[in-house]
Amino acid sequence: MSVFSPYLACDAHPDTRSLGDILRWPDLHGERDQELAEALWRWMIDRHTGTYHFLDPIEEPDETLTGHPVKDPVRLLNSYGYMLCGSHANVAASILRQGGLPARCTGCTGHNITEVYYDGAWHLIDVDMDAIHYKRDGDRLVIASCADLCADPDLVASPVKRSDPYYTSDEHAAKVAKGQYGPGFWRAWPQYWYQLHTLDFALRPGETLTYYHRPQGRFHYPPALTPDIKRWYQQGWAGPKEKHQPGRSYANARLHYRPSLPGDLAAPGVGRRGLTAEAGGLRAGRDGELTIRVIAPYVIAGRTPDLTRPEVKCDGAVLHLGCSDPLEATVRLPFTGQQRNLAFEREGDRWRADFSAVVDTCYEYELSIRLPAGARVDSLDLTTWMQVGPCALPMLSPNGASMTLRLADPTGEPTLPRIVDLIRAAGRQPERLVRGRLQDDPTLKVVGQDGVELLGLLEPPDGGRTEWVKLWAAVQSDVETPPADKAVRLELGPSVRGPWTTLAAQAIATDHQRCHFSAEAVHQFDQPQCRCWVRLVSPNTVGGFRAAMHYLPEEKLPAAGSPLEITHRWSESGQMCEHIERIDAPSDGYQYRVPTGSNPEPETTTLSVPSTDA
Repeated sequence: MSVFSPYLACDAHPDTRSLGDILRWPDLHGERDQELAEALWRWMIDRHTGTYHFLDPIEEPDETLTGHPVKDPVRLLNSYGYMLCGSHANVAASILRQGGLPARCTGCTGHNITEVYYDGAWHLIDVDMDAIHYKRDGDRLVIASCADLCADPDLVASPVKRSDPYYTSDEHAAKVAKGQYGPGFWRAWPQYWYQLHTLDFALRPGETLTYYHRPQGRFHYPPALTPDIKRWYQQGWAGPKEKHQPGRSYANARLHYRPSLPGDLAAPGVGRRGLTAEAGGLRAGRDGELTIRVIAPYVIAGRTPDLTRPEVKCDGAVLHLGCSDPLEATVRLPFTGQQRNLAFEREGDRWRADFSAVVDTCYEYELSIRLPAGARVDSLDLTTWMQVGPCALPMLSPNGASMTLRLADPTGEPTLPRIVDLIRAAGRQPERLVRGRLQDDPTLKVVGQDGVELLGLLEPPDGGRTEWVKLWAAVQSDVETPPADKAVRLELGPSVRGPWTTLAAQAIATDHQRCHFSAEAVHQFDQPQCRCWVRLVSPNTVGGFRAAMHYLPEEKLPAAGSPLEITHRWSESGQMCEHIERIDAPSDGYQYRVPTGSNPEPETTTLSVPSTDA
């Protein structure tokens, strides 16, 4: 049995599995208006667990709208923890909107900021350059707006109240006031960000997830050698890091799957065909195949040995097989459909394949291992490295750290996720594009004079059943205010012919630049579905259409089906310390305490499901 979506929530920072979980953190929960804006700002600029300014991560370099840069706040916070000002502004706006406050991304010369609406006015917080600006409103101090600062830049250069921190120096504040704020400088635009990613996965028997609080050399690398990266490389650059003190950096995590054969293979995402169980191994008949699916909660990242060749990766995803004969294997990426053959090399009595370059910057892959007749497999060892942001690490507070084990998906079910790009799927099956045409450039936009109608099939792998789905579309705005009935519809149906149920009908936004905006819908089924169809109907150009389906494995399994062992290792006063928490029957909300002293320095945190043979 497996443990579904184990996550350690600590008292040092919010639970970052979702925007709603972030707002349930005691420092944010129950706050409203200015108090919520200030509390969110304090967390996001926190010197230990907050985010920091660095180059925007790019996961899909060929898609200028949906992937340039990453536009999912849950991914940005958990896998990266760094971003540029525009992404910072949108992440903060997304959290504030989740909290029930209108929020938007605004900009001035060369900079983007978050504005939140309450008390009849807009108010600005800058989580990228670490500043809040105040103005006097009678006998009160209130947070100023971007328009206020552009009308009176002295509110920046000579503040009536300084936030803590306030830029990097007085000189920095004066430079910002002079160069970025001025009459007519500010603007706002719709947001086409999406929230599809979750941290859901299955930790199987014989598998461990280890968080490394210090960088281990595996990090997301931009797909092109930018001038900044080239200069940093010449200066000995070693991965994403904050420019100023305290110099926050990326961290790493590792999934290590070493099942006991054959007993541990009865687990989610593992299949076999033509293989007979033997003592301590498997034997192929005429031909045999072993399949393994890996769902990573964080972005997969390997080493880049030569930073002038970012396409060369290693030590990010490595398979070792103890096998008596040469073998063949392929790795497939479900999101793109890309498939590659693995190249094996002999290491003693094992075969080794490093396929880091194929799965780098992905979140899911499938291995298919084919064995010749009579071949025997004695061992399997699969390692997948990931990059993790500072706010996703299970931090240890001084003088006793309180930890809470969270399990299952946001609905409380033991599901596994899969994100489907429905425009990409329509490119492979054009009959799903009922109205409109797919542009020939790599932006993956659908255009059409008579609007767009696009169908998509959601069918979970391995005979699973879908519990709930979330749909997202990026749709182009109108320059002028459209008629009230002009809207984009997201619909759901049991077959390609319907009947269709409208999940969301969202009015077309207005923007002078015709920027895209988001339309979203969530649906939870009364009964899990083996397959379903979704439909997007839009009067305007569509720049993205994706679905996140959360499915139960072939047999519905309890979220806490296996024992779980959690090991914390930290240093204190020059000594290494360790705490092991063994949980025979894990349950959501299980709490325990780690006996830290006054100054703990976390090293590793490991979650492990023991082998069924243990």
